[in-house]
Amino acid sequence: MFYGTFEHALDDKSRLMVPAKLREGIPESEGRVFFVTQGLDRCLFAYSQQGWQAVVARLQSGRESLRSTAARNFMRLFFGRAMRQEVDGAGRILLPDALKAFAGIRRQVALVGVMDRIELWDRDRWQRLERTSQPKYEKFAEAAELFG
Repeated sequence: MFYGTFEHALDDKSRLMVPAKLREGIPESEGRVFFVTQGLDRCLFAYSQQGWQAVVARLQSGRESLRSTAARNFMRLFFGRAMRQEVDGAGRILLPDALKAFAGIRRQVALVGVMDRIELWDRDRWQRLERTSQPKYEKFAEAAELFG
């Protein structure tokens, strides 16, 4: 499970340090691998191998996946942009240019743990979202019916 918010800068080779607290969310048996792809709200989603397999299984089980143009187009973009990234010895992953461009990531990145995934945001966009969303926190919880 991933949780917490961390900020790091990309290095000159577009590598991003994944904080140790987030790397701890991956069992040793899985190795140190992330699958990174387009997320929603112009962020990137990074999944562990186990998390990625769960997403694939959920999307494969969708009965409408081939009949719906929207579902086909979503899966084309979601999987077509996905990259398997191994964590190097210094705890970094590479962020490809196409994914950085999609998320508007320039140099400063906010890494946000969201249960089964890590969201990668341009830091300034994340800070704006956090500022505007925080006052609505309880309303979001009510609308999503998260706590019964």
